[in-house]
Amino acid sequence: QQQDPEGPSLGFAIPDEWRISVTAYPGVRAADVRETLLHELVHFLQHRNDKYVNLGPVLRQHMREIEAYAFQRNYLEENGVEVDYGPTLYLGAVMGPAC
Repeated sequence: QQQDPEGPSLGFAIPDEWRISVTAYPGVRAADVRETLLHELVHFLQHRNDKYVNLGPVLRQHMREIEAYAFQRNYLEENGVEVDYGPTLYLGAVMGPAC
């Protein structure tokens, strides 16, 4: 499960169990749920299709996140949402709270 420096993660994927989880709570925006689901679906498909399997674990994780955030950003832009992820969000997601 990825940690977002802006707050707790809304979702995670466990491809080996054919499972994706997206948290819904009172006040959560539908756009946040959809964007999180898209991000986790990308991870699910990466795993199921052995994408980046020939890379080392650190580089594989970086490539997985780069691709997932690219799909997420495209989705937001296509829906008129302007978001500046900046390097902090990505690095925080990949490196965890120590970043």
